[in-house]
Amino acid sequence: MSCLSLKSAYLTACQLYSTNPSESVLNQIRECGNDFSVLRRLSVSHGRFGDQHIPPLIATLSVCPNVAELALNYVDLSDAGCSNLLLHLISQTHMTSLELFGNSFGDESCRLVPDLLRSNPLVRLKLGDNKISENGAFQIARGLSEQSSLVQLHVGGNQIGDDGLSSLVDALRSNTVLTSLGVRDNGIGAKGVRALGELLGSPTSVLSEVQLKGNSIGDEGADLLARAMRTNSTVRVLEVQGNRVGSHGANAICSALHENNTVHAINFNDNALGCDGAEAVAALLSSNATITTVGVSGNMIQKRGTVAIAHALATNNVLTGLDLGNNAIGNGGILPLAQILQRHNTTLLSLDIHQNGIQFQGILALTQALMCNTSLRHLDVGSNFSRNQGAQAWARVIHSSLSLTRLCLTDNEIGREGGNPFSRQYVTTTYYVTFNLVGKAKFVQWQIGSPLRHAA
Repeated sequence: MSCLSLKSAYLTACQLYSTNPSESVLNQIRECGNDFSVLRRLSVSHGRFGDQHIPPLIATLSVCPNVAELALNYVDLSDAGCSNLLLHLISQTHMTSLELFGNSFGDESCRLVPDLLRSNPLVRLKLGDNKISENGAFQIARGLSEQSSLVQLHVGGNQIGDDGLSSLVDALRSNTVLTSLGVRDNGIGAKGVRALGELLGSPTSVLSEVQLKGNSIGDEGADLLARAMRTNSTVRVLEVQGNRVGSHGANAICSALHENNTVHAINFNDNALGCDGAEAVAALLSSNATITTVGVSGNMIQKRGTVAIAHALATNNVLTGLDLGNNAIGNGGILPLAQILQRHNTTLLSLDIHQNGIQFQGILALTQALMCNTSLRHLDVGSNFSRNQGAQAWARVIHSSLSLTRLCLTDNEIGREGGNPFSRQYVTTTYYVTFNLVGKAKFVQWQIGSPLRHAA
């Protein structure tokens, strides 16, 4: 079948069901050229779609046997509409990826998931931001216990709660394939984490990524996770952002990871670590040789916590990404950090220090450090106080830095006088700098060997 006949089939189906054609679907049909067999992924996101488009879409999929990946994200599908789609997909045998983020996929649709998993070799199933309850999670779990190809399951942004997570965990005890589990923003507390911890502490667990962001595990849940991580050898990414974890919970997790050689990323952002929790993170960075990315943004670690982390960076030679944003660091915390970047650390590639009340003295110390630093590529200094004088110092950094390629200076109270030095600089590499003059946003891009170009 040619692209033209595929388009005709779709338009005919839309006419039959009295539905206006989706421009997104038409564009993807056009892109397949004269050979519709190359259409392997069909994606519609954030568009006017709705249940009325499901029948013509099913008719089109029926003549496209090579479409193995389907994404219908945030397209206003009801639970009944999602069920109708799944009923069609159950009759297929080749789907490998299904994304239905941001619809009203609920428990009715969840009852069809076991049959869907039995009939198709799905590798990815993403059902985030829907209306799945603990009963729906139980139905999905039924399918997991029988399916052998699913690697990634994302059910974040639903209402599965502790009991729903426990159902999924029970199914995963005998599953040796699924490695990525996303359960963010699901009202999960310590009870659910207890079940998850038992799985992670088991020698049969194969989970390598666990996303728990935006739940309420607290220090009790962090303690349970820590116990599991003392013996776990599979988890590579641990996401506990926004979980009401305090210094006690952070200390428990960090202590458990001192000898761990598997975890390479941990996110503590938006918790309540404080200075004591930051010192626990610093101690971890001083001993662990595998963690490359750490986030502690939004934890009020202040000067004391930042100084501790800075001292750890003096000897750490593996960390490449660090998020210290929104921590009330001030000049007192940024000065020792700048000294470390100038004299000792040569491995950090990305640093976020936005919204930290950094004034000109701290900005100047940073710019001087970056004139010597040879590793840092990305730096976010947004929502601080560079002002015009600091902007001039940043322009000199851009002109001379040996490594920096991205710099964020948004909301730094930079006026026209501060922006002028950027437009006069010539550089020998490519940089991306974002900043906003007071009253007018700018995006600034350097091109090789040419002056700065501005785009509103």
